[in-house]
Amino acid sequence: MKKIISFKNMGAIVAFIAFCLVFNGCKKEDLKADANITRSSDLEKAKAYVQQKSKEFGGLPQVFPVQQKMGVYWGDKNGLPMDPKVVINNGGGCSNFDIPDYTTLLQYQRIYLCFTPGPGYLIQWEYNVSWNKAVVATNANSLSTEGYIYIYDDNGDVFEEDYSVTGSDVVIADLGVDPNNSSNHIYNVKFNYSTPIPTSYINGNGITTYTVRLGATFASDCPDFYALWITPASAFGFTGNTGLQPCDRNDRPIFMPPGQGGVDLDKIGIAGYDPLFLCSEYGSNGFTRTHLQQVEYSVNSGANWFPFPNDLNGVPMGNPILQYGYIRYDDFAESDPNDLGSGTYNIIIRFRNWKYNSVPSPLTIPTTVNGDCHSAGNTSLPSGQQNYATWAYEYHPNITIQ
Repeated sequence: MKKIISFKNMGAIVAFIAFCLVFNGCKKEDLKADANITRSSDLEKAKAYVQQKSKEFGGLPQVFPVQQKMGVYWGDKNGLPMDPKVVINNGGGCSNFDIPDYTTLLQYQRIYLCFTPGPGYLIQWEYNVSWNKAVVATNANSLSTEGYIYIYDDNGDVFEEDYSVTGSDVVIADLGVDPNNSSNHIYNVKFNYSTPIPTSYINGNGITTYTVRLGATFASDCPDFYALWITPASAFGFTGNTGLQPCDRNDRPIFMPPGQGGVDLDKIGIAGYDPLFLCSEYGSNGFTRTHLQQVEYSVNSGANWFPFPNDLNGVPMGNPILQYGYIRYDDFAESDPNDLGSGTYNIIIRFRNWKYNSVPSPLTIPTTVNGDCHSAGNTSLPSGQQNYATWAYEYHPNITIQ
């Protein structure tokens, strides 16, 4: 039997339908609001993470790429050369005394202090060592891997040589088998001098211009009494007002691992070198801010490089060249989820500064043809290696993507 709806109830039905439409509309608006809240929350997490990391750094790291292969030799505790046969005769623990295939000074950096008492700089430098022995912090005979900072005055005399780096301030990472020699592993050895060195030693004091040089010794897992020394103390370091201009240095962006700083578990993130403008002094004291940083990452030892093409979880930053790997000092970006599958990776980040000759609006990809410049790197290298040396590198082993 067919039911007939009375028109006298129609008003109530219309009212009910209208209520449902409004209610559903509100739910949709609520969902939109929730999405906005999520994106806003991700950005706030990123800002909190950056603030924490910046304070851990102590300031803004300025990186100087080198990519220079260094000479090495076996030496005693005072750095005097020795014959490996002496070690054998004294019961040394290794069957050979091969030197590494290469020991490369990758880069050195100073941290312009903003958050800790100063004035002064923190100094860090690092090497890649390809060796058939393992580089260790301390071997069985208490021989240590150690870094040295030498400061020379205008006369070329060693003014200070008390700055040494040992213990927890030495970070050694096994980067895996050397693709060019399966008998070797590549070890990244980083030295962090965590006490401020006076500004006068780094920038000069108006009377004397000091020169900072860097050196190191490496201990292996063999119970030797002798260390592998860099020879001589590296000629690389700071002299006078080094690095005031953007193209003479690389400002370090801030890496954000999966699940931190608002980054999803299937991505990695990157932030500019000072996105919260925490180091307002950076634009003064002779320093000039860079316009852009070109940032890329690799998961296969540098065979392929990828940009960070996306705004952080949909938070628009308004950077038209982000997809090509160029970020500004206040950008937050993340990887494309299609570039990384689930797994554990040794991630390498490379970055360099770019400064426009004339800043375009909107931003376009910089080019040296237009007078733009990028970090110079080590111009003493052969021409085929100079472009490689313009990049600064950092390593993040065992990063898990879900």
